Amino acid sequence: MKDGSVRARAYLSGGELAQAHAAGGGLRVMFDASALVQRYAAEVGHARVLALMEQAEQVLLAAHFLSEVGAGLLRLRRDACLAPAEFDRAWQAVQRDVADMVRIPVDHHVERFAFVAMEREPLRVTDALHLGSALVANVDLFVTADRHVARLAGLLGLPSECLDDEAHTSMRQAAPTSFGNSLSNLATPQLVALTLKEAMVTR
Repeated sequence: MKDGSVRARAYLSGGELAQAHAAGGGLRVMFDASALVQRYAAEVGHARVLALMEQAEQVLLAAHFLSEVGAGLLRLRRDACLAPAEFDRAWQAVQRDVADMVRIPVDHHVERFAFVAMEREPLRVTDALHLGSALVANVDLFVTADRHVARLAGLLGLPSECLDDEAHTSMRQAAPTSFGNSLSNLATPQLVALTLKEAMVTR
């Protein structure tokens, strides 16, 4: 993110953001949870996320982003896939990293667009809210690691990018089959990215 581009811990309405953009703002990028967690992965998707964040004037998130990622982390901790100390460090890192990103509150406009997305095709409500938030904020680019979500975004007229599929394939191949024996060998927060996407609920 470029310095001074966003308000710390801001919740701005989609209308406010659209007006600011119309007044001459720079590139505004929204990541869904599946995309932004790749910031912590040593894969192709990681480099692309960092590059987009560097180019963006504003990085935006749906209001429920932290809840979605937090739920995934808690599931890993409950399933003994993530030690309590590692959970604490990962959760603190995520909260710290998103503190200066702009979050779009859920209002009736976001819910209306989310409903339109779910009406179009079967979709998890968390994914629909990401799409609804991006549509209301009128972002320049919506980034996801889910090909289904990216395709639906395109059908809804939302400029979108799906992170490199090869990165996802290699990530899945690298994911340990025995989490308890393998997590101790991974660094935090990188250790989270290998399993967090799976923990954030399958469709």
